[in-house]
Amino acid sequence: MGFVARLLVVDDDPQIRYLLEVLLSGSGHEVTVADSARAALEHLRKETPDLILLDIMMPDMDGLSLLGRIRAVRRLSKVPVILFTGGGRELEGVGKALGADLALIHI
Repeated sequence: MGFVARLLVVDDDPQIRYLLEVLLSGSGHEVTVADSARAALEHLRKETPDLILLDIMMPDMDGLSLLGRIRAVRRLSKVPVILFTGGGRELEGVGKALGADLALIHI
């Protein structure tokens, strides 16, 4: 068996969370899902994932704000983050400037 990554998927949409969880865990990865930025922060207080998949448009705290908080924590500062959204591409530059490794995969 190959490398098993610990992934954190953060999205307020239950269908997107489910889809990503099924696809990624089906590839053999350990997937944790969070339905909000607050839930993600709670998880990140205890665990350091290998990769974070992060929705930009969430109601409690947007993904860009969460990305800034993630990058401010030394232990999490180098964890790769992929931003995604169903919205427009205008946020791509902002995401990259805040330290996203890949910005805006449109779902």
